[in-house]
Formats: sequence, structure tokens, C-alpha cells
Amino acid sequence: MRKFSFRSKQRLRYLGIGAAVSLGVLVVAAICLVVYLQRFVVYTPDGAHLDFSQRPGSGSGTPGNPGFDVEPGLTPLPSAPIEREDPNAEETPAVTRLTGYYVTVEMLADPGAVLQAVTQESGPAAVLLDVRSIYGNYYYPSGLVGAETSSLVDAQAVAQLIADLAQRPNLHLAARLPAFRDSAYAVANQACGLPISGGALWLDEDNCYWLDPSDTQTLSHIEQAVQELAGLGFDEVVLDDFAFPQSGSIVFDGDRTEAILDAAKRLTANLGDTHVTLSVTSPTPALAAYLRRVYISGADGSQVQDLTKTLEADFTPLEDRLVFCTDSRDTRFAQYGLLRPAVSVGEGGD
Repeated sequence: MRKFSFRSKQRLRYLGIGAAVSLGVLVVAAICLVVYLQRFVVYTPDGAHLDFSQRPGSGSGTPGNPGFDVEPGLTPLPSAPIEREDPNAEETPAVTRLTGYYVTVEMLADPGAVLQAVTQESGPAAVLLDVRSIYGNYYYPSGLVGAETSSLVDAQAVAQLIADLAQRPNLHLAARLPAFRDSAYAVANQACGLPISGGALWLDEDNCYWLDPSDTQTLSHIEQAVQELAGLGFDEVVLDDFAFPQSGSIVFDGDRTEAILDAAKRLTANLGDTHVTLSVTSPTPALAAYLRRVYISGADGSQVQDLTKTLEADFTPLEDRLVFCTDSRDTRFAQYGLLRPAVSVGEGGD
């Protein structure tokens, strides 16, 4: 057997260490490259691709009140930085008060009428579109894995409507997306759902499953949906059902209020490289630290004063960060952001 001298052994040892260090550097460089390229991923109905013509951070920043009980008394996480708007700062598109239209799934049944209503606006306007049902069906042809389109609308026609609206100047385009209420994803990924003691998933009054806001895969699912909407031209994504159901039947070991705040913090941080603004439909003051606006629907004029008292200390300036979605002509709404129905429709399902 050949014996190596001490000097040869030392030389081999140094070569091995050098090779290991070089490999480590290459791995780190590869990870950094992947992270860097993620900001150039554009999602379209045909799938995902790289588009280096889109520069991160370009674009502008812009609805619903949950009809269920959520955990009360949310307070910001101790480690969460709270950024306040400077009321003397020059007004930009990111802080402009929103006026315009909201578009429900019933209205999406006639995309032509929606487009006609919007094109009547000659000045700056905002349009809010429902893009997915609480049961997980998309109203446009989503390219996300496992995504299915709703039978209630012509998904291709809705995709064309989105494209037409995204190209209009002076138009702020927002998407309303159910966040933690998503039956289809919960059924396909049951570990992400909220369970009851027997192990089955918890159902709400609409026979809909909810997702665990503390679950990393749940947040990744929401992030992918937001990134796809940003790629389609949306300026803002409004996270509906951004709450933890108050049912005592749900088995959850953590702190429910902290789970919601931590989810908001993580989503804001992870989506920081996209141009899209994140907002919420939950009138919870603590969420102001992470999400841009709060959208309220179903409120009448008599509730405006109570809502403003609840939110004014945190959503500052409130006139720009509070948006009402209503068909009411009550003048008490006029001081804040105000979206009205794009077209008149009869009662329908979601």
C-alpha cells in the first residue's frame, strides 16, 4: 500500500478545504440568483415567465367587511415597527383618496357593461374587482397550480376586461381576494386547514373551509396569488377574510390574534419587491402597521362615526386609508374613499 508523506497529506487536506469553500460559495451565489430573479417573475394566464422589462417597485399603490365574528382586541406585535404617514407629505398616487367603482362576481357576468361604466370616467378613478370566490374558484384563468375557474363567469372575457382596465391611464386597479377562506385549497392541502378535535376541517356557516394563518404553505399560497395579480396589472390586492374565526370548535395551539398580525407582517415583508399594495377588509386598527388601506362594505351612514373613531388613531390620514364600498348616497361617506357599484345587478350567489 502506498503511503503518503506528511507534506502530501497536508497538501490534500488544503485542497479538500479549498474545494469545500468553493462549493459553498457557489451554492450561496445560486441561492442569491434565484432570490433575485423572483422579482422578475410575471404570472399570466399562460403560466409564469421571466420579464426583465418590469422593474421592481414600479407602479402605484389601492375593499368589504367580514360578516363573521373574529378575534377581538388585536394589538401590534411588540417587535413590529409601525410606520406613520407624514400628513404634510406631498400627495402621491399611493396616498390619494380613492373614488370609483367596485365590481362583484354578479357584475362580472357582463364585462362589457363594466368596461363601459368605467370608460365614462374622464379623470383618475379606482376599480375594485372580485377575482376569486371563497370556495377557491377563480373568475379569470389563473395559472397557479391546481387553480380552477368559476362556472359563474366567462373567465376569458374577465381576463380581457382586466387587460383593458390595466392599460387605462389614471386608473387604479385593485383585486379583492379571499385570504384565509379558501375551500378548494384547504381540501387539496388539508394540513393547511383549520381542524376540529376529530381531525376534520372546520366549516363555517357558508360550508366553507378556512386556512391556518400561521402555516408557511398557506402564506406562500397567498403570496403566489398576489404575485400573479401584480403580473396581470393590478396595483393593489385587498385581502378579504383576513381574520381568525372565533369558533371554539377550532383546535389551534397558538395565539390567534398574534397569528393574524404575524401573517400580515410576513406577507408585507415577503411581497416587498412587488409593486402591488396590500390592503385589508378587516376594520382592525393593529393591521394598520402592515396593510395600506381598510375597505368596508355593508355599512350604513349611521356606522361611519363609530368606525372612524375606531380607526382614526392608526390609519392616518384616515381620509385616504379608509374606503367605503356602498351604493348609498349618504353624504357621511363622502369624506373618505368611496367606491360605488359599477353596474346594477339582481341578487345572486357567489
